[in-house]
Amino acid sequence: MIALFFNKWRRKTAGVVGCKPNLDKIIIPSSIMQESKEYDVTCILENEFKESTIKIVQFGSDSKLHTIDKNAFSYSLIEIITVPSSVTIIDEYAFSWCEQLEVIELRIPFTPQNWAINIIIIPHNYLFST
Repeated sequence: MIALFFNKWRRKTAGVVGCKPNLDKIIIPSSIMQESKEYDVTCILENEFKESTIKIVQFGSDSKLHTIDKNAFSYSLIEIITVPSSVTIIDEYAFSWCEQLEVIELRIPFTPQNWAINIIIIPHNYLFST
């Protein structure tokens, strides 16, 4: 049963374009196979998990994801996400109004090229560690 939906392109890459409703957890693979062709999953497209009920987002250990697009998770119920070290772009408002978001774990080495997060506010009762 396929829980995630993808948009594939000619360069043998694919982007996540959503998932089935009412999932609590998703695992985004490093690649998908369709019609005997392998496509690297390189981005989460704009608005694709906006207002979703997903709480936990995980990625394959060899993730090739490089972009989390604008508003990708805005207004969602996301609580935990581990951003793979392959990600170089987190676009504006990717996690805006995610009031349940407790953990954004950034994998090392994390080398953002275009990171649209200008400020990180850590509530007084949260622990920030490296």
